[in-house]
Amino acid sequence: MKEYLLTLLAVCIVTGIVRVMAFDGALAGYVQTVCAVCVLTCMIIPVFKLLSDDFDIGDIFEGVDTGQEQYGDIFSSYLLEQDVMSAQISLSRMLENELSLKEGSVDVELSVINEGGQTSICGAVVTLYADAVMADPKLLKEYIMQYTGVECEIVYKLM
Repeated sequence: MKEYLLTLLAVCIVTGIVRVMAFDGALAGYVQTVCAVCVLTCMIIPVFKLLSDDFDIGDIFEGVDTGQEQYGDIFSSYLLEQDVMSAQISLSRMLENELSLKEGSVDVELSVINEGGQTSICGAVVTLYADAVMADPKLLKEYIMQYTGVECEIVYKLM
């Protein structure tokens, strides 16, 4: 499609230059007719391709970047991000329930890596707020290790 449009543009420019340079008089009419036939022929070629037996709709868009692959990558990373956020929220709620802590007193942040299409958790940070300071850090680490398979770091935020 891109090649077709570039060809049509080039033919229009060349015929326009030829028409400007054409002599006045009897020859000018012939030059205009030849130029018009050239442009018309370039415009009609895709119609003949469309009517032929070997026409493939993909030929029209050959070389055009649809962005489908890029969209797939963006969508996959969005889904991964949503899964990680969901897992973090679930782990936080699970820790609050298991340790009888106040809601919102624990946050879990997971670090993930994506290698070769495989996503895996590579680290975890548990943030304890003022209401959860008395929670047993060994027990927290055990829970995180059990559910994620990685060691966790505990951060205390008193304010």
